[in-house]
Amino acid sequence: MTRRSPRVHLARALALAALGLLARGAPAAVEIFPLAELRPGLRGEGLSVFAGDSISRFPVEVLDRISGRAPHELVLVRCLGEELARSGVSQGMSGSPVYIEGRWLGAIAFNFSFAKEPLALVTPAAAMLALAEEAAPGRRAGARAAGDAGRRWAYLAPDWSAAAPADRLDPALPLRLAVGGLAPSAFSGFAERYRPSGLELMPLGSAAAGTAPAATALAPGAALAVELLRGPIATAALGTLSHVEGDRLWAFGHPFLGEGASELPLATARIHAVLPSLLNSFKLGALGEPVGTLLADGEAGIYGRRGEPPALLPLRVRFTEGGRTREAEFGLARHALLGPLLARLAVDGWLAGSLGEQELGTLALDLRLAPAGASSLRLGERIGGRGVGAAAAAWLASVLALLADNPAGPVGLDSLALDLGWEADQEPLRLHDLGLRSAAQRAGEPWQLRLRLAQGEAGLRELALEFPDARRAPIERLAGGALAPGDYRLHVADGTSFERWNAARQPALYDIADHAGLLALLPRLASSAEWVIWLEAPGEDAVLGGAELSLPLRYRALAPLSRRDELLSAKEPRRIVALQRLPVAPGAAAEGHLGLPVKVLDTPRRSKPR
Repeated sequence: MTRRSPRVHLARALALAALGLLARGAPAAVEIFPLAELRPGLRGEGLSVFAGDSISRFPVEVLDRISGRAPHELVLVRCLGEELARSGVSQGMSGSPVYIEGRWLGAIAFNFSFAKEPLALVTPAAAMLALAEEAAPGRRAGARAAGDAGRRWAYLAPDWSAAAPADRLDPALPLRLAVGGLAPSAFSGFAERYRPSGLELMPLGSAAAGTAPAATALAPGAALAVELLRGPIATAALGTLSHVEGDRLWAFGHPFLGEGASELPLATARIHAVLPSLLNSFKLGALGEPVGTLLADGEAGIYGRRGEPPALLPLRVRFTEGGRTREAEFGLARHALLGPLLARLAVDGWLAGSLGEQELGTLALDLRLAPAGASSLRLGERIGGRGVGAAAAAWLASVLALLADNPAGPVGLDSLALDLGWEADQEPLRLHDLGLRSAAQRAGEPWQLRLRLAQGEAGLRELALEFPDARRAPIERLAGGALAPGDYRLHVADGTSFERWNAARQPALYDIADHAGLLALLPRLASSAEWVIWLEAPGEDAVLGGAELSLPLRYRALAPLSRRDELLSAKEPRRIVALQRLPVAPGAAAEGHLGLPVKVLDTPRRSKPR
């Protein structure tokens, strides 16, 4: 329940209080306790759920008014009572309403880590009520104005595990979410994997049939959830309903994401228990019924309305091994920032139950996307080794991150389907060595390549290839005609490594002008299900001390002064002049990138004497 507002280091509330909604016919606007009448020693009461769905009352004592970094004053209070003495102010209490003399003072919003007594900061009621003016229905959650995003190619990042949108989540101020569906033995490692992305994950329970609170049972002090992911793996932000006026709801007392106008689902919640902790106690809860929509997310909390929640994005995942198949259906909150991360949590958590953390093998990924208003498309990838379930989930997140955050604006999706084919004990084919029969060839003659491939402990095996070889696969000739005599560089790499290399060398080829261009580009990208062989013409990359510098121009100013003029001078750009893709054996994933210098000779081959 802590947030960035107070000067003291406060730990932000667990899942940032859920949205408040109340049954229709709820009481009219409550009388507000004015801050001008506050004085130390005033007593009142707070409302919250500590077990089940029963709203409990606890005594509250006013200590002082505090001006912090928030745009409004905060009220420091001491919470009393047996439950608060045992566990302190717990995460999940964010939004718990506080009343003085029967008038609404505000909602508990922040607590203090390692506090020796249950102190909390209360956001004033007037600041929370003003949130209703920030709601702007019709804006897609997490959306940003078209053109305000730079090129983000997380899909081609060196490591898919870094593809989560951590650049907009602050690890120093983690977003706390509750995740359910994981085995207790797997939860700790799972949570640790996402900590660098700015997430602090806590367990989410499951409500037994018939025990989830109904929407009509909501009242100030009830447990609420912002529902982000529904399915075998579930994710939510748990908190407390602060205030209700008809079908209008207020909660949290602090921001969830602080993005202003929003559109996220709200659900009831049931509390299993409060788990005491010296660092930060938290409520262990479970999701209930959908109840409405979050419409505004501001500094003073969140605001929404009771009714039909926004539709979730369907994600179907199918896992096949040795002819046996199992499926899972998920629903993801439609949010440009959180959507990719939620898909990653769903697939990563679900696969952990099938593959474990260290099982060795190869996953073949087949993703079918249904963009809104456009033809569906398919993307594929293969990932081999250990821990491939987490890598497959990160790959999915990287694709969705690109669709959600690109210069043309977010691409709307109608559905997602991911098929996963598992080959146990199948290690990746690693490119160990690359050799040539001759590094110099006349124009029009193929190079004779020798690839030495390593696969686990099976030893090295050789693969002989010709390049170019039109008998094996189509050849992309990008030079227009015969190669000019001179020095070139011949490369062999798995398809994914090729795209990463090419995006770094020729970023203009990956510029995205509109959605049509993006949707046309994605299916054409190479994957680790194929080897890519290409010939690179000499160009602008310079050499210092025998090492090739493949740095963008703006970084070359870091070179030694004695060579800077040479490095910054205009040069012919390096370019690919011929390229060929060769499929890898079914069930295997290619891995590695090697290159060698070669030469195209200018002397014609003499005809043999008759």
